[in-house]
Order: sequence, then C-alpha cells, then structure tokens
Amino acid sequence: MSISDARPLKIVVVGDSKVGKTTLIHNYLEQTQGRLSIQKQQLDYQIIQVQIQQNEYCVAIWDAVGLELQNQMNRFLVKDAHVVMLCIDLSKQILIQSIYTMMDTLISYCQEQCQFVLVGTKQDLNSQNTQILNQFFLELQQKYQNLKLLLTVSIYNEDSIKQAFQKTFELGASLDKSSITILQSFILQRNENNSVLKKYSNRESKAQKHDNCC
Repeated sequence: MSISDARPLKIVVVGDSKVGKTTLIHNYLEQTQGRLSIQKQQLDYQIIQVQIQQNEYCVAIWDAVGLELQNQMNRFLVKDAHVVMLCIDLSKQILIQSIYTMMDTLISYCQEQCQFVLVGTKQDLNSQNTQILNQFFLELQQKYQNLKLLLTVSIYNEDSIKQAFQKTFELGASLDKSSITILQSFILQRNENNSVLKKYSNRESKAQKHDNCC
C-alpha cells in the first residue's frame, strides 16, 4: 500500500528539556527503521508506515524538542494531534503540580478527542519515583479522562521503548477521526510550524539585543 492510501496518525512527544524525548524517538526509529542518517536525526518529525490491527497507517512522530509547552510553536504542533506523549524524567523529583500544569496546558491546545500518554523516562535511575508516579496516575486519570496510559521506559530496555510507541499507536488508531490528505496535512503543518518558530526566534533575538544594550 502506498503512503497516500494509509490512514494518518499524528503523535507528538512533549516534556521538559533534557527529559529524553529525542533519545526516545531515535531509539524507537533505529529499532524499527534502521540506523538514522544525520539529516534525519536533525528533523523535528519523522514519517513512518506501520500496521495496526490489520490496517496501514502513516504515522508522523513530532519531537517538541527544546521548546516550552506554553509557547506558540507547541500550540500549533499539538492542535491536531491524535495522541500526545507527555514525558516525565523519573531520575528527578516528581513535581505533581507541574504535571497538572502541563496537562491543563495541553488540553487547552488540543482537540477534544486527543488522547494522552504519560511516559516516565530514565526508569532505571530511580525505581522509587516509578512507584510514586504509578500511585499518582490514578489521581490524574480521575481529572483527565483522556489520559489513558502510563508507560515507563529506559534506554537500557529497548523493548520498553518499542512497546511504548506500539501502545501509543494503537491508542491513536482507536480514535474515529475523519481522514485527511496525509502528505498535504504534514507539509502544511510543517510550514505553519516553521513560520511560527521563525517569528518566535525573531522576538527572542530582539529581546536579547534590548537586554544587551540597556
């Protein structure tokens, strides 16, 4: 089946800086697609074809790398996502209020049907935090009905990463969303994101110049 015949599925991976988002994506892609070229490693999204429940899907995996959830770039990035993977660093203290804040922000940006997956990264570095997150997850689900899964991963357990993405894809495939022209959708989203990012960078540059001269 050609890519134009496959069903579209958009996954966005978000989280604080250095939580391991990019490593998570690259590890999964290298397991399933082979070694990534330097050019592909520099892209903020990857498009792959996968089979889910006997149906072919064209999956766009977006990496919200180095960007805070509240900025305009990420608002455009997640607005039409099928599933958002919110990554939490298990090697650091778990800040419950921070997770609430991130979830509230994401829900305000996303479509009503968007589903959410909480992903605990660096599981091998702090088993106690894994237990804390497991206990807290039930409380989170009571408030956020679209928060469906809690998954923990480690780069030393490649199968945990592969399973995390597989379960996320299956969650996205379970949604009954109207189909759109895949390539046009991804290209338009990419152009829109680049335009917003350019404006955001220009504002940052002007702000820095102002700080330096005043």
